[in-house]
Amino acid sequence: MNSSRFASLMIVFVLTATSGYALWAYEYGQPPFCSGYVQGGNCVGNFSYTFRISVNFTGPWQAAYYGYHIVGEPPTHFAGAEPYTKGNFVGTGLGGKNVTLSGPNTTGVTLCVVAQKLDSSSSVLTLSVEPRVDSNSTSLPDGQTSLCVPVVP
Repeated sequence: MNSSRFASLMIVFVLTATSGYALWAYEYGQPPFCSGYVQGGNCVGNFSYTFRISVNFTGPWQAAYYGYHIVGEPPTHFAGAEPYTKGNFVGTGLGGKNVTLSGPNTTGVTLCVVAQKLDSSSSVLTLSVEPRVDSNSTSLPDGQTSLCVPVVP
């Protein structure tokens, strides 16, 4: 077999194999055939978002947070879906905490927070979670309030 015929056969083999792989990769969504990372893209990946929890109350308070790999409030408030992260913190007066959640860009994440007054005063306790612009409050003695905030990439 002469070298030019061998080279021709090798080129045909390489082109056939490459075309076959490209068709397989496209069919099963393998890179580079996905389109974009976030905002409607279909490339699977992870994203992170940092929430800012703020509690404002003149007396002592406690807060607990729960992070979920879903968008929206769990079917039963703070139950029904196992949180993948949780924690708590306490304070007096104005206080807060940053909480970073990470998750797949295909589902989004939700942070749910409950804050409770630790005294029987009728002063107002206000809970807010950024990026949300609204807040929830309570003035009930030993009262509590909650808020769930979803983020979609």
